Amino acid sequence: MSNLIHTYVKIFKKDIFFFVVIFLLLAWAISSTIFGLQKKSQIVVIEKNEFGTQIIGQNDSFRDQEIQTFIRRFLILYYSFDEKSYSRNMDLATNLMNDSLFKSIKSEIHSKLDIFKKDATLQTAEVLSISKVSENKFIAEIKVIENKKADELSQNFKIEIEIDRSELSLQNPFGYEIISINEKRI
Repeated sequence: MSNLIHTYVKIFKKDIFFFVVIFLLLAWAISSTIFGLQKKSQIVVIEKNEFGTQIIGQNDSFRDQEIQTFIRRFLILYYSFDEKSYSRNMDLATNLMNDSLFKSIKSEIHSKLDIFKKDATLQTAEVLSISKVSENKFIAEIKVIENKKADELSQNFKIEIEIDRSELSLQNPFGYEIISINEKRI
């Protein structure tokens, strides 16, 4: 009888090992599937073109958010400064412009530098809103507070901005550039 049990154990030992392995693989497959279904991932396509690397999504919400961040950064640099940071902020802001726009406002920027240095001006800007008018045109509303010595002047502006794609660079990591800017006091 012991010989018969010994024979059955040898036969079933291989089968038991096989069933244990199958059971473990099945458990792993089920748990991996459940984990995969619970994780909410988003498929992102990255495109590399002449403008650099950009993310292509199913909708343009990421692109719109990226553009708003670019515009907000430009406006804060262009409208917020003091007599010491004016040159640095204008350099950073003009790096976000195309060459023709920079050439058209270059003299205005240099003339303001002398005024701000002489008057010890502190100017701060707060971006109130940015709205999309068309694919490349945006309107931003900003509040600018200018402090000269003891005087404080607060003004609101509506800024019309037109942008275009540009190459990515260390000076402009956004891949966009300002091609026109028009401000109106409101």
